[in-house]
Amino acid sequence: MNFEKNLSDEQVKELCEEMLQQFQAAPFKEAMAYVNGILRQYPNSEALKLSTARLYMQVLLLVQEEAQANEFLELAKQLAQEVLQSADLENKQLAGILCVNFMSMEQRYEEGLELLQRLPRLVDTSALQGTLALQIKDEDEAKQMLQAQLFSHYNQIGMILMNLCSLAMRHHHPDAVSSYLELIEALNRLFGFPLSITTQLYRFTAELQDEERTLRYVKEYIAQLKMMDQLKEQYMAQLHNNPWFDHVQLSGTNLPKGIMQPHVKELLEEMLQCEALSFESVQELLKKEIRLLSRQ
Repeated sequence: MNFEKNLSDEQVKELCEEMLQQFQAAPFKEAMAYVNGILRQYPNSEALKLSTARLYMQVLLLVQEEAQANEFLELAKQLAQEVLQSADLENKQLAGILCVNFMSMEQRYEEGLELLQRLPRLVDTSALQGTLALQIKDEDEAKQMLQAQLFSHYNQIGMILMNLCSLAMRHHHPDAVSSYLELIEALNRLFGFPLSITTQLYRFTAELQDEERTLRYVKEYIAQLKMMDQLKEQYMAQLHNNPWFDHVQLSGTNLPKGIMQPHVKELLEEMLQCEALSFESVQELLKKEIRLLSRQ
């Protein structure tokens, strides 16, 4: 047992990659035993607990049975709850956000909101970081810091607009849905880089009975699904060629190779049955892609 509390970010990343490899290559029980063994080896590492809990969506794609998915989800919830008691306010906040996500998955929205409101509100240092960046003599370092802020806020704005779209759609306000969509598309054009939520916009254009835009967004969504294993490299290449974000460095890792392939056909078959996507061109596209995947 190693009571080392401060594993480096690189060490945590390597351990989590090893965990995912276990779920990909070994039987579920062996993979879970491996994960629990690593956690027992570093019982005081809050960073490891948080990172392990964050693996839940990737693990859910790898396991075959609902009971297995639920078992890992219970472990992830337990780890998040443990770190929620942390004296480290940043870790406490990160763990709290994970717990809120888990509550949302279980449709415990009111509990999630209450917890979110109780979490420590760490000081927003973005303005200070920007001021300090201006004093840094190294232009690349300063630019990287400022572009990282811009990129983060850009995607946050996109998520807010998408949620406003969802709210307007739920309460049957098509004019508002259309206005939010126009703003999202204008931001995409202005920055020359798609917001992270862009491929989900087919839901809203379908609601507006806009076949042309729905077909375009469904095509983009399918392309992203096919490239999910290489998504980080794909984004980095796009960022590198974008004057707004060419100094941005993405954190995190790709999904393990091949993790999405078995699920893409299933997702497209579900979309094919969606009443809102009954446009002839969209149905033809989905059927064509499903046939291609069936041959692989």
